[in-house]
Amino acid sequence: MTKIKELRARPYAHAIEVYLGFRLLTAFFVSIGALIGGHSPLYVLRSWDGKWYNLIVLHGYPHVLPTIDGIVQQNTTAFSPLWPMIIRYLSWVTFINPIVLGLLLSAVTGLLATLAVAKLTERISDRETAERAAMLFVLAPGAFIFSMIYCEGLLITLMVLSVLALSERRWFRAGVLAGLATLTSPAALPLVVPFAYVALREIRLKNWRPLAATALVPTGFIGFLLFLWHQTGQLLAWNRTERDGWRAYASLRFPFHVLANFLFDPIRPSLQWHMLFWCTLFAGVAIWLIWKSPLPTELRLLGVGFIVLFLSSDPVGFRPRFWEITFPLVMALAFRYQGEKYRRLVILSTVLLVILTINNFSSPAIFP
Repeated sequence: MTKIKELRARPYAHAIEVYLGFRLLTAFFVSIGALIGGHSPLYVLRSWDGKWYNLIVLHGYPHVLPTIDGIVQQNTTAFSPLWPMIIRYLSWVTFINPIVLGLLLSAVTGLLATLAVAKLTERISDRETAERAAMLFVLAPGAFIFSMIYCEGLLITLMVLSVLALSERRWFRAGVLAGLATLTSPAALPLVVPFAYVALREIRLKNWRPLAATALVPTGFIGFLLFLWHQTGQLLAWNRTERDGWRAYASLRFPFHVLANFLFDPIRPSLQWHMLFWCTLFAGVAIWLIWKSPLPTELRLLGVGFIVLFLSSDPVGFRPRFWEITFPLVMALAFRYQGEKYRRLVILSTVLLVILTINNFSSPAIFP
């Protein structure tokens, strides 16, 4: 009993308890629902992007892009390699089923991301604020993603560690970690913004090393594109797969299209478009919260950079799982809300998380 009390007295223990509890409850209820529906729980838990990551683990990337009438079909070249590479090699070493291993790694890296966000918040502020940030992170509406085979846990951990290294003026370490983050997902590319900001500030002091660190940030993503060029013989393999297979591309008009689509005909849009409408509205509030927060300028720039990237990603948008990646938003909320307002925010966030978790695992109406 004494040991349990000692563990619960450790930093961020409450947030860790909630995180682990939610992972276990999600796995339990998804398993029950899957068995009732005649499906394997692993089949449900590896859904959406998890299916594609599992294909990379088993078969790697194609040498020829699959096409029909010259149009590239959905295939694994849309997904960055670091996350499935880790699952693949650990599966070889441990002989654990890659789906089971992917789920375990997602949960573990999600916990590491929670601790990293808390540590970064404490570095800027104090323990109390960091505790709030950790709790808001684990109960954010998109936290269900840590119960799936998604790379978000690894991605956020690498990004936060790179920002920590940047704040400690460990330039090479920061650049390498950021490069690994962009090898995990192109969603990490906004890291270029705070790195460039710090580099410009340091150049005035005749310190050129931050500029080299900034150059390292996109190397992971660029390296992946070069690999696909070598693998498929097509320089634009990733771009063609995104545009043709997933109908996905960057568009600054997309958030305005989302708003107009809903406002001019609020009945007709699908649940997907309803969610995107409210998330797009919230994006404006999120930018305001981040910019008005006491966060360092580089973190405020990073938070706004994330939101702009996701808002302009047609047809994905600033959906709830990207709120996790936009970790400066969680930090800004932890700074702003205390006491009763914080407790109300936790309740609201928990309700939204439960609703989105149920919807994600029970209905294809809204993709994660």
